[in-house]
Amino acid sequence: MKGLSVKQKAFADEYLKCGNAAEAYRNAGYKNFSSASVEANKTLNNPKVAAYIVERQKQIEDSRIADVAEVMQFFTRIMRGEEKDAFGLDISASDRMTAGKEILKRNIDNKKLEIELMKLESQVKDSQPEEEAEDNFMDALNGTATEVWEESEVEEE
Repeated sequence: MKGLSVKQKAFADEYLKCGNAAEAYRNAGYKNFSSASVEANKTLNNPKVAAYIVERQKQIEDSRIADVAEVMQFFTRIMRGEEKDAFGLDISASDRMTAGKEILKRNIDNKKLEIELMKLESQVKDSQPEEEAEDNFMDALNGTATEVWEESEVEEE
């Protein structure tokens, strides 16, 4: 971080290791040991030092927390039977199936595909006109009209 002296940076790094400000102050190379606690607290409360500590803690936490790729790789190894349990035994078939399900749950591409497919199906249904109920009224009317015309033609002759 910009604006930190070499000793301030060393202090912050030591503080992250031990959690004791006075000890970090001494380990960082400061010479005034008689007032180490007071000076360590002043250094710890320096906004630049505090910001550096927060940033470093975030980096440390980020490196300790598994990311999505690591989780997916772990589930894949379980699913394929490449992982062993705590006793060195093969993972059970049910655990392997569970790992496969977990992979599918996390596969966002498939979920997006499913959502898009549902949207398309809905659009197709909405764009198609609803089928009219067939009551055969028009057929009956046309049939009656034909019969009437045929009868009138016979009468004219």
